[in-house]
Amino acid sequence: MTERIVSRAVPAVARPGVILLGGAARRTVRLAYDGEALDPQIERRVFRNHFGEEETYYTIDLHARDPRVLSLRIALTFQFQ
Repeated sequence: MTERIVSRAVPAVARPGVILLGGAARRTVRLAYDGEALDPQIERRVFRNHFGEEETYYTIDLHARDPRVLSLRIALTFQFQ
């Protein structure tokens, strides 16, 4: 089971259970999740906008650590700092 979050802000795993999004020019968003139940995978992706210019976005996949899990209740907390 996987929960996907899409972001234009650069994500970084701060520690198990916490991902920070943003940077110097923007406010930081702190994403908190259950680090014992979920394993994060971050990928940088590129697409072409309507003007043919490349733009970057990021996917944050939170995978259930136990692959046998078919149903899982999770809580994601987004804090704007």
